[in-house]
Amino acid sequence: MDQLIQTVNPYQTVFSHIEETMRRKKRVLMAIDGMCASGKSALARRIAKRFECNLYHMDDFFLPPEKRTVERLAAPGGNVDVERFEAEVMWPLLNGDTVRYQRYDCRTGNFFTQPSAEPKPLEIVEGAYSLHPNLRHTYDLAIGLCVSPDAQLRRIAAREGEARVHDFQARWIPLEDKYLAETKVWDRCDLVVDTTGLF
Repeated sequence: MDQLIQTVNPYQTVFSHIEETMRRKKRVLMAIDGMCASGKSALARRIAKRFECNLYHMDDFFLPPEKRTVERLAAPGGNVDVERFEAEVMWPLLNGDTVRYQRYDCRTGNFFTQPSAEPKPLEIVEGAYSLHPNLRHTYDLAIGLCVSPDAQLRRIAAREGEARVHDFQARWIPLEDKYLAETKVWDRCDLVVDTTGLF
């Protein structure tokens, strides 16, 4: 991670990267990936407030039960429905078309139709697995976020409740760590930000 940024306010560095990329390209497709509880959604919201952009969440494409095979879940990043994301979001984005997609709610198991999104100068895909090997070649800018293990667990407890920390330690964190390591996500990032000192 030669491009690791550790500053009091790293967001300005991220904003500068976005502005520089937008000066070079008419439309910019950006990914924000990284560790669980590293602040991906928080950063995406800050960017959305500052720039005219659409924001897509990989959490909306969690793999539904009928697609969860042993082989699929054993693959790094296999618990995201990357095929549906490609069809409903990525290909329309790349073609400059209106995006129409459904959000999958993993708590209820239901799909919800989202408002359509017209093309904008900046398009952001945020969340774990946004730099999945099937998708990573499509982005103009890739930002990675990391956090120390202690800060990660504190944030999960604050966000999800103490009762769910063990579940994250036993299941979700190992899955995401495997994905980050085996698909070499950090190597694909233009910038990696350590958010341990934030929030």
